[in-house]
Amino acid sequence: MSLGDKMKKSFWKTSPNKVPGTIKTITSPAHGTNKPAELGSPGLSVSHADLRSPRDNSVELQTRSFSDPEIDFASNADRNLSSPSQSSPLSSSGSQSSVSELRIQKLKKLLKEPIVDIDQLKKLAWQGVPNSLRGITWRLLLDYLPSNEDRRESTLDRKRKEYSACIPKYFDIDESHRSSEEQVLYRQIHLDVPRTLPCLSLFQEDLIQKMLARVLYIWGVRHPASGYVQGINDLATPFIITFLEESSGVDIFHLDVKSISEEALST
Repeated sequence: MSLGDKMKKSFWKTSPNKVPGTIKTITSPAHGTNKPAELGSPGLSVSHADLRSPRDNSVELQTRSFSDPEIDFASNADRNLSSPSQSSPLSSSGSQSSVSELRIQKLKKLLKEPIVDIDQLKKLAWQGVPNSLRGITWRLLLDYLPSNEDRRESTLDRKRKEYSACIPKYFDIDESHRSSEEQVLYRQIHLDVPRTLPCLSLFQEDLIQKMLARVLYIWGVRHPASGYVQGINDLATPFIITFLEESSGVDIFHLDVKSISEEALST
């Protein structure tokens, strides 16, 4: 006979009244040290102090009774009424909306300043930026444009010309003029581009795919230390969506790609 069988046999010999499924009686401070109380009885309710530091060694099980749910609901209601700081979901939602509107107004005012405080812009933009302000906010936070308003237009024009000059130099060239590494890079990008955001029809358009391929390839060639790796294509999509919406003034889901000039997609 195994040890487990021996233990079972010994258990049933010494405890003939124990039947599987029987609710074990317990003792608690509410019933006295020698008075048993069945589990779930209304009188059994142990305080938080008892749970933290039990003082009665006769307590075999400490638990909170759920036999009368109205008690818990009433206590919660009392706590809500006695705590003015705890507002209802409706009032909380209205308060959050007011705070959000105030933050957006501050953001608009900040962006109109002759010199934008970038640290303050970071704080205001941390919780999100509305679509209408996202383009300029991202350019400033990424240091693509200077904080000084007088220098932005000239800086943007210069950088757009620099990128346009990279297209015939790096992208629109004969395959034989590419190095073996560049050929591998070119093929990998053209494999990844069609798989970018397949759920959005915009990224299945030839013009958009060509633009994305150009951006990724020129980035990879101009940054050999990091180069292009799978996943960078997904990082580029938020920028494409944001700046297309900004330039067209149309929501991305209703944007007609044919209305976008090739020149605009090249800059």
